[in-house]
Amino acid sequence: FSEFQHHILFLGNFNENYDLYKDLQTQGIRCYFNYQITAELIDKINPKIFCIHNPPLSMFPKRLKDFRILQKCWVILFHHAKTKLFPHVDLDIFVSKWIEDMYKDWRQYIKKSKIVHPSIDGTLYLNIKREYTKKKDVMIGRIQSNTNHAFGKFSEDIEMLKKLKKTKFFLVGTGYDENNANKKFTFAPIKIGKMPEYLSKLDIFYIWGGHNHVESWSRVVSEAMMSGIPVVIRDMKDGMSEQATKSKACFLVNTKEEFIKIMQKLIDDPKLRKKHGELGRKWASENITIKNLRQDLINEMFEFGVK
Repeated sequence: FSEFQHHILFLGNFNENYDLYKDLQTQGIRCYFNYQITAELIDKINPKIFCIHNPPLSMFPKRLKDFRILQKCWVILFHHAKTKLFPHVDLDIFVSKWIEDMYKDWRQYIKKSKIVHPSIDGTLYLNIKREYTKKKDVMIGRIQSNTNHAFGKFSEDIEMLKKLKKTKFFLVGTGYDENNANKKFTFAPIKIGKMPEYLSKLDIFYIWGGHNHVESWSRVVSEAMMSGIPVVIRDMKDGMSEQATKSKACFLVNTKEEFIKIMQKLIDDPKLRKKHGELGRKWASENITIKNLRQDLINEMFEFGVK
C-alpha cells in the first residue's frame, strides 16, 4: 500500500531469494536478510505494523521464545499453510476457509481473525487479449511453482496430455517427466515477471495435483482466470478446490478419465472455452484484485498504524 513505507525481512538463504530481493529493491522496498528475528532488528526497523508470513518457530532465538518483542508493534499473521499460532498476534489472516478450518479447535487462542484471499495486480492480466476460435492446435499449459515440486515428478501429466488430440503443450516449472514428452511439449523455467507472457500463450490451463499435492489457494489459478483462460483442476478437497467452486468458472475433476474428457471438450468447443474464460475473468476481476485487498485490510491497518 502506497500509504505505508515497507521493509521486508527474509529468513533463510540469500541466494535462493536473490531474484525476489532485486525485484523488490527496484520497487523501492528495503529488504533485510537474517536467520532470526531479534530485538535489535525490530528496534532498528521500528515498525508500527509487523506482518508475518508462514513463520517457522526457529525465526526467534530461544531466549525470546515467549515472543515478547512482538508486543512492540501491531502484528498480523498470514496463514498460507497450517502453522503454529503465535502469542501477541492482533490479527490472524487465513487465505481460505480450508485453512481456517484447520484451526477450529484453537479458536479460543485467536484474538481476531478473517479470511482474505491472496490478491493480484489485475492490470497485468486483464489487458491480455484472448481469442476463442477453432485452432489446428490448442495450447494447453500448466505453471507449477517450486513450492510443491518436492512431492515428486508429475509423470501422470505427460501420460494424460499425450492422449489429447489437436493440441500443443507449454509446461512451466520443475517436476515434469520430460523424458516421457514428445515434440508437442515445450518446457520453460519459472521467472519473475514472466507470468503474463506465459499465460498469453495458453488456451486452456490445468492443475493436476499429484500425491499429497494440496494448496491453500493458487495464485497462478487466479492469474489464469484473470487472463480469461478456462481452468481445469483436480479436486483435492483443498483451498484450490474452494477457489474453483467459489468462482463457478473452473472445472473440477476427480479421475484421469474425467480430466481427459473435459479437456478434449474444451479443445473441441471454442464457445465453451469462451464461456468459462470470461466467467473466470469476471469473477477474478471482481473478487481478488489489489482493490479487494485494500477493502479487506486498509482500514484496520490505518487504525493500528496511527496508534
